[in-house]
Amino acid sequence: MRALTREIKDPKFPVCRFLTQHFGNTKDVQRQYRDAVEPFRLPGNSANPGTLGTANVSSDVSCRLR
Repeated sequence: MRALTREIKDPKFPVCRFLTQHFGNTKDVQRQYRDAVEPFRLPGNSANPGTLGTANVSSDVSCRLR
């Protein structure tokens, strides 16, 4: 058994052939969309990028060590 993400990229598998046949122009659609919209940017804040997410990691580690 292989992961679906690998089968989607491998033309030997039916799921890849189906998606290519029915939705083969996705790259062109994505390019047109990106050309038509402005980049999505959020205003910055004073959070330190080095500490973002550390509370979640520390709580996860403490729960696993119990």
